[in-house]
Amino acid sequence: MADYRNPLESKAHQSIHLIEDGKPHEALKLIEEVLRVSPEDPDFINIRASALHEVGRDEEAIEQIERCLKIDPDDVLYLRNKGLILYDMGNYDEAIKTLEISHSKDRSDSTTTYLMSSSYLETGNYSMALEFANKTLKIDPKDAETHFLLYRIYDSMEDHNKSLKELQAAIKYDSENIEYRIKYARNLFDDDEREKALQELEKLTTKLGNYEESYIEKIELLFEYYENYEALKTCDYAIRKWPQEPDFMYLKGIILSDDGNDEEALELIDGALAIRKEIGYEEERTQLLGYLGRFQEVIESVSKNPNLLDRSFDVFPTYVEALIKEGMKDRSVELVKDHIDTLKPEDIIEILDVYTETKNTDDVLSICDLWFEKSGHMEIALILKFSILLSAGRMNESLESVRSNYENLTPDGNALTRVYVARRLYGIGEYEKALGELNTEYDENLDAEIEDNVELTRIVLEMKINGKDQGMQTLRDFAKRVGYIEASAMIWEFMRTLEHSDDSLLYDLLNNVMPADDEEP
Repeated sequence: MADYRNPLESKAHQSIHLIEDGKPHEALKLIEEVLRVSPEDPDFINIRASALHEVGRDEEAIEQIERCLKIDPDDVLYLRNKGLILYDMGNYDEAIKTLEISHSKDRSDSTTTYLMSSSYLETGNYSMALEFANKTLKIDPKDAETHFLLYRIYDSMEDHNKSLKELQAAIKYDSENIEYRIKYARNLFDDDEREKALQELEKLTTKLGNYEESYIEKIELLFEYYENYEALKTCDYAIRKWPQEPDFMYLKGIILSDDGNDEEALELIDGALAIRKEIGYEEERTQLLGYLGRFQEVIESVSKNPNLLDRSFDVFPTYVEALIKEGMKDRSVELVKDHIDTLKPEDIIEILDVYTETKNTDDVLSICDLWFEKSGHMEIALILKFSILLSAGRMNESLESVRSNYENLTPDGNALTRVYVARRLYGIGEYEKALGELNTEYDENLDAEIEDNVELTRIVLEMKINGKDQGMQTLRDFAKRVGYIEASAMIWEFMRTLEHSDDSLLYDLLNNVMPADDEEP
């Protein structure tokens, strides 16, 4: 019997299946063949928009959807697809506007209400997110994704009981969903329900099927919650079950390194690399070589994989240390300065620690100066320079370095730097100088937390200079205003900035601020 099906529609349906199967590039080629024959068919154009979206060409996808809507502005499918693409682009306000039109034309469409709820959640409008999630649930009460969306909404609203209830409902209706199970186990760990969390993870990898992804997620969560023994047991089982899957060797290597077994960890990472070359494995291997003091091999590793320096927080400082230890200090300084624009503050702080340990003070100062000029973290660069000069016994120079640059900082950065300088001066007994750093006018729109730190530091300094009794009531009033627990945490943070944390005044103040067990904090 002859087949009278429209060949164009057949190819269009095939392209939809390709998109659903995660093959958008193939789908795009196929639908473009269809559009060459029928270029104005809005259904085919809509499929092309979906394929373009899946390959990351979102602006083109929106253009295609707009073509569809010019032909049929009331089509719910086109409106919903536009809303979906806008949502995935992070343009939540525009997504809501489009989806509202779609919802007004078909109030029974659960995908539209789901997307509206998700969009409102992303904008922080929890009441509207909740309203549309509940509308979605009325359409399909057993939809696991909607229950999981409600979990996310209640979690954002900090309603722990309701969020957990919705997460359990999501698991009930999709019991083999790995993400839901992992979220539930994480909640149990956070609630100090360790045994229940371990039981949940055991279900994930035994009762619900043996999937590699399940074991990877389980190991990573165990490691995150410092359950290294359980994580290693799971790694060993997974390695026996899937000996050619290098991720389990890699994960075991990371855990062993965390336990201080760097040599054994390196053997495992090398084993993983022998099976599959992965840049993540190379990062970990280079780090391990650094921990083991095998600096020449660190240099060789980076020479073979120079992009390690562009993508890893850890490798850059390790490589700089290797260059210094192997007698290539000048090269290391030049490298740091060349990358000063792109390095994260954590990178630079760690690098400066390496130079400081090797007594390269002038190099440290020159890097601080360049970082101050070129980065958006001026106060951190200034604080580091001040700290380095102060530690080197060059107090006058350290004070001049900050005082000459206060006006170049933002109001918050200025206040933050002054607090740090005052506390460091406090730590070496320069109380009058410390108080002098704080005695200035501050911006009236200063961040409240920074303003509180300025006030606390000033209170402590005045008590140190004038005697504890002169300021104790002021301190108690301050603690009452900000909260006893918060005030205690701020005093602890003050103590952490001191080289010697045995300051009797701060300990005494802490005892006066902390509420008694029978008092309301």
